[in-house]
Amino acid sequence: MKNIIKTVFAGIFTLVFFAACDMGNKTALLDILSQKEVGAPEKIAAVNLISGEGRKNVKEEVFNALGIAAGNMTASDAAKKIAAASNTTVDGIAFEENRALAYDDKDGTFIVSVKGTKDGVRFETRIEANGFTHPYNSSPQSEHSVKFNFSEAIEENMSLTKYLEKVRADIKTYLTFSYFLENGKEIVLGEHSAYSLTADVTLHNEKLKIVPKYVLNYKTLILNSGDEIIKSEEYRVIRQMFSVRELSYFEEKDVFQYVLEKVKGDFVNVNNKKFASEFYAKTKSLRKTPQGLLKTGDGSVFKKYADKYKTKDGEKFLELKMAACIYNIDGGINADDYSGSLSVEYCIAKEEDIEDLHTSYAVKNLALSKTETYSGFLKINEQELRKMFTFTLIKGDGSISNEERKKKWQQDKIIDDSLVKGEFGSYQVTNILKTPGENSYYLTVNSEVPDAVFALAQQQNLSKGINDELILITGIQVKKEKGKKELNITCYFHGQGEPVTLSIEPLI
Repeated sequence: MKNIIKTVFAGIFTLVFFAACDMGNKTALLDILSQKEVGAPEKIAAVNLISGEGRKNVKEEVFNALGIAAGNMTASDAAKKIAAASNTTVDGIAFEENRALAYDDKDGTFIVSVKGTKDGVRFETRIEANGFTHPYNSSPQSEHSVKFNFSEAIEENMSLTKYLEKVRADIKTYLTFSYFLENGKEIVLGEHSAYSLTADVTLHNEKLKIVPKYVLNYKTLILNSGDEIIKSEEYRVIRQMFSVRELSYFEEKDVFQYVLEKVKGDFVNVNNKKFASEFYAKTKSLRKTPQGLLKTGDGSVFKKYADKYKTKDGEKFLELKMAACIYNIDGGINADDYSGSLSVEYCIAKEEDIEDLHTSYAVKNLALSKTETYSGFLKINEQELRKMFTFTLIKGDGSISNEERKKKWQQDKIIDDSLVKGEFGSYQVTNILKTPGENSYYLTVNSEVPDAVFALAQQQNLSKGINDELILITGIQVKKEKGKKELNITCYFHGQGEPVTLSIEPLI
């Protein structure tokens, strides 16, 4: 009976052996043998049938599930990644206990034990892998990023010596340092599992001198030893670009740009009692930034930095007198009184350059904002127009009776005559209904003749309201139909919106 059992077992083993060989699945057979070494539980998948759909290799499924591929990681990292998947479910495989048994980064080999369940079938096996290479054993080919973070230094106007102390104490906070290798991988500053990229920073000719060092880590775990051995080897780089680098400390333009970022989006004094066109007109007429438009005074963010750079001492790096202005007088400012908004393009530069910036754009040492739009200024509408301007038709020719005057007015016809017309800088004000004695009625605005109120040259082409409000009126049309007593006055303003029309009747 015993001989029969032995014969049957030998036959089964032979069939399995040749079935594996016929399919070219040598690893499957090795895995069966490995299962015997590890110790199989009561239900082990024959020839690693863990998918339930056909003959598959445990190693292949585990590698695919966990993204293990030779050339992308060291042998030790691959083994550790498999071990780290214990008690997790990945791609349908419920791992129970995975262990890294041995690895050698130099040889590119590792051994792991894997235990788990797939499609209700439990498996336990040992995987032996080779062909892994160190993915970072490649020469640095091109610089990706080599730059210092000067934010803290600019914030404090920090001396170069003090900044160097901070860099040497915590280099990763202040230095971005990375290269591309010939094989396409990127290395970055710091200690990593497979490599380390470090840099020694010193001063040389008032510049920050960087000396890089690239080291590869090779890890070994001998089977049944339990102790990892790490051997580090410096990669000798011949390429010139990976040699010593010298970078300049921050400059004036860096300060301007830094301050610009700090004030961005909140650099215009918005006044809800003024029209935006007042600042637009003053800027264009005076050819300079109106006082008080930009937030540069006491308590402002800009003033804080301007004060930090006023003087230079042992703790400071730069002495710099900063100022700000509208960058482009002819195109860097615009207003919309219909929406109550002002759009500006401003810059930060040296105080001595600001005057030149108002007349030319040759100054390059500056920081220039993008166009920013600020809302919250006074909006024009019929109500605001009536509050500012009182249009009145007053009796004119005193030689005729009131009845004759009214009859004459009824017969009068005015077809879109312009009270205010022209372009900015050359507006014309025409008194259509002239002074007493010439018309049945004449027109006053705020008890003044129109040219004493509208498009005032001394007010940068602005029109002046009854309470000294200033607004840019770009045109006024006057119209009266024959047979009617109403005079329609249509006012046009700077911006995108419909003109505002008022109707008035003569005072009897």
